[in-house]
Amino acid sequence: MTRPEDTQELATGLALGTLDADERLRALDLEQREPELRRAVENIERRLAPLVALLPEIAPPPDAFAGIEARIQSAQAALPGTITLRAGSYDWQPLAEGVDAAILWRNQQTKRQSMLIRMQPGANYESHEHDDDEECLVIEGDLVFGQLLLKAGDFHFAPKGRTHPPAFSPSGCLLFVTAAAA
Repeated sequence: MTRPEDTQELATGLALGTLDADERLRALDLEQREPELRRAVENIERRLAPLVALLPEIAPPPDAFAGIEARIQSAQAALPGTITLRAGSYDWQPLAEGVDAAILWRNQQTKRQSMLIRMQPGANYESHEHDDDEECLVIEGDLVFGQLLLKAGDFHFAPKGRTHPPAFSPSGCLLFVTAAAA
């Protein structure tokens, strides 16, 4: 940096917090490498300190942190060519009494889908035949098919054409399932 006015402008922006994100990153990098800029920021902060001390202490609103977190999450860069669904944003649809499903991804070419299934404690789901292979991972809780008890971490595979007996969840469960798309 050669021009004193550039140093003063960056120092003022850093001290007052008025730089946009890219400018701030550039200025912080320069501040580490250029003692003149660091001294200018410290000088402005020292001169403002008596004014800051006069300001009343104001508590942030109770929901401020949640709002900040939400803005940070939404501002995070997406990975090009990928899809991300945030926890809590699923579109839960009822399948049966006490049983809901959220489609996470549907592949029209392969006619398969990934979904979450949530069963409330004591919920039942009717017997069904599989139009295609079905994979199920129990994320939490328990699931019973006849005499078969599945618990968190258990994986269950049902091939095409196989019929499941009615499903029952004594304590409720959350399942990750990949199956034929409807």
